[in-house]
Amino acid sequence: MYKKTALGIIVLYVIFVAGTCFAQETKDGEKVFAIQERVFHRYHEVSLNFGYIPDEDFFNAYPIGIGYTYHFNHYLAWEVARGQFMITQEKDISRPWKRISGSRRRSSWSPST
Repeated sequence: MYKKTALGIIVLYVIFVAGTCFAQETKDGEKVFAIQERVFHRYHEVSLNFGYIPDEDFFNAYPIGIGYTYHFNHYLAWEVARGQFMITQEKDISRPWKRISGSRRRSSWSPST
């Protein structure tokens, strides 16, 4: 009951009190969206990425990717294409498991005569 009452008081505070608090306006009214202007506007962007994923127990995974983005203006961009490829390499830990599981299958199989 106490938690519901405290939650209700916090919600009412946020709705009525925090909604009326605003920052003061500047005297000149000028709005700045960037500290430094760009020398050029980059409309086309090509990105290249690569990495290593350590989550897999039996494989090393190395992702390689490339992407293309078109910028309409400072605020709006469209990622036109992105592709990614994973290169995997088997770790040494999986080799004994394959040998154990392979020998188990052979021992349980008997030829029919």
